[in-house]
Amino acid sequence: FMLASSLLVVGAGISKMTNAIADLQRVHLEATDTRRKLSQVLRASGADADLSSRILRFGMHLFQRKASLSVEDSVIGLLSKALTSELTLCQRNKYFVDHPFFANVKLRFPEVYANLCTAFESHIFADSDVLFRSGTVSECLYITIRGSYTLSTPVDAWGLMQTRLLQEGRSTTTKWKVDVDFREAEVASSFSGLRWLCEISLFATTFHKSDLRTTSFADAFTLTGAALAACVGKSPRCVAS
Repeated sequence: FMLASSLLVVGAGISKMTNAIADLQRVHLEATDTRRKLSQVLRASGADADLSSRILRFGMHLFQRKASLSVEDSVIGLLSKALTSELTLCQRNKYFVDHPFFANVKLRFPEVYANLCTAFESHIFADSDVLFRSGTVSECLYITIRGSYTLSTPVDAWGLMQTRLLQEGRSTTTKWKVDVDFREAEVASSFSGLRWLCEISLFATTFHKSDLRTTSFADAFTLTGAALAACVGKSPRCVAS
């Protein structure tokens, strides 16, 4: 009996290992096929070497990200809407809860907060992608969660003076790396990881005063004012307050 049980355990382990190897081989074949198709499209389009390299790098990065999420999607498909919402809350809570507005919503209206976590849209950006430009309408809140970014802002004389103080180490008002091109009168603030940008767009129509550009592959969430209003509108208690 013990021998039979041991054989069953060993057999189960071998089966799992075989399935894992098969999955790895499948992903490798799909990645190879994706790269081949991308290369064919790039050759047909006459793209130069630099553009082809950037597209291939981002294409394979996106493929790997989607491959890592495919198992998660297949599992989520088995869950009810309520359980999916709870799972999304667990996954995304760490990105939103430290913001004063969302922390207050979570404290007072947890059902609205759960809906908001689901309402955020996720995005994957390539190197040098522009998320928004100065002078354009600010349409949503941005929450950067991975990657590196540069926020370029035109400055006036006061801004230049403040920047000089930063460079001389006489001001600690920012933790961002700041560089200034005095000929262009522009402050470039470099940062990475978690940041909240353009919160005002959730409540009013305004215009961007800066350019935000990625300097690496990056991930971010966005939330529009309309999506916020829709989540709040589902809670009579929140609307009444």
